[in-house]
Amino acid sequence: MGIMSSNAARTALSSFLALTLVGCKDEPATEQGETGDTSQTSTGDGDGDGDGDGDGDGDGDGDGDGDGDGDGDGDGDGDGDGDGDGDGDGDGDGAGACVWNLDNLPLPIGLYSASDVWSFHGQITFDGNCDLIVGGSLHASIYRISSVDGSVTTIVDDLPNFSVDGASYRASDDRVYIIVNSPNQLLVLDSEDTLTTAVNLPSFPLGIAVAPASFGEFADHIIVTAENGTVFAIDPGEATIETVALMGTPSGAAFGPDGTLYVAQPIDGRISTVTPEGEVTTFASNLDGVDGLAVAADGSRMFVALSNLGRIDTLSLPDAVVTAGPVVMLEPGYNASGLVVDGLDHVIVKASVNSNAVIDAFDAP
Repeated sequence: MGIMSSNAARTALSSFLALTLVGCKDEPATEQGETGDTSQTSTGDGDGDGDGDGDGDGDGDGDGDGDGDGDGDGDGDGDGDGDGDGDGDGDGDGAGACVWNLDNLPLPIGLYSASDVWSFHGQITFDGNCDLIVGGSLHASIYRISSVDGSVTTIVDDLPNFSVDGASYRASDDRVYIIVNSPNQLLVLDSEDTLTTAVNLPSFPLGIAVAPASFGEFADHIIVTAENGTVFAIDPGEATIETVALMGTPSGAAFGPDGTLYVAQPIDGRISTVTPEGEVTTFASNLDGVDGLAVAADGSRMFVALSNLGRIDTLSLPDAVVTAGPVVMLEPGYNASGLVVDGLDHVIVKASVNSNAVIDAFDAP
C-alpha cells in the first residue's frame, strides 16, 4: 500500500504544527505488555493469598479458575476466565498481564472519524482495570474501551492541546500518564477520571513508558521521548525532569521484563536500547518506518509496527530475529504507534480504516 516515508510524514506534521496551536496507555513490561503497558503486577484488594482482588492466588476477585469463588483464574468458584485469584483478567500477579477475550468484543471497534492521517497516531495503554486508554491524536480527546464488551467512553473531549501523543499506566499510583503537545505537557488521569497537568515538557513528546524498579535511579519514573532527540525521566510527584540520553529522533518506547528500555527511531529505521546511565546501543536495524513497540508479557519477543510496510512484525528477544507479521489497515502516511499485547499474545492495535480510527486485534503468530 502507498505509505509515505516516516521522515516525510514527520516533516509534514512539523510544518503543520508550526502554523497551528495543541493534546491529551507497558510502563514497565512486568506490568504490561508493550511496551509493556498493561495493568498487571500490582497487588490486589482481596482477602486471600494472591495478588488479585479476591481470596486466592491470582488476578481477580475469586479463588478459583472460573466465574465463582474457586481457586483459579476467574471471578468465583469455577474454572473459567475471570477476575479470580489465578491467571485471569484482574490486576494481580498471576499472569503478569491483562487478558482480553477477543471473542466477546465487536472488533474492529470504531472510535472517531478524521481526514488527517496523523489523527490516528499515538501510543495506547491498559489501565488498572485492563480497559484500554486511547488518545485521539489530532482529534484531541481521550477514550476508554471496555475490556468486557468493547464499549467506548469519552473521558475527555476537545482538549486545549493540539495532539494526544501517547499514554502509559503506572501501577504504583494507579494512574495513567498522557503526553500531549502544543503546549507540550505530561498529564495525569486518576482512577476517578480527573485529568491534571503533572509537568510542562521542554520538547514535543513522541513516546512514553513507565520505568520498572530495575531502571536504576529512574525507577518508577515516567520516561518520555521527545522530538529534539532527548529521552527524559520525569518524577511526577516532585515535578522534576532529567535527561537520560540523547539520540536520533526517538519515538515509541517500551520496557522489557528485564528492565531493558527499547526506543524506536523511525527516521533511522532502527530500535535502540537505552540504559539509565544514558548509553544508547543499536538493537535492531533496517526496520522500515518502525514506530510502535509492544513487549510480550513473557519477555520472549517484541511486536513492532513498521508503518512503511503496513505490517506488524515480531522481533525475538534478546537476539533480535525478525519474523514478518500480518498486514494491518493503515491509511497512507500513517505511522502505527498505538499497540499493546496482552497476556495471551493478543496484539491490540490502533489502526485506521476509511479515515476512521479503530481498535483492532489479532492473535500473534
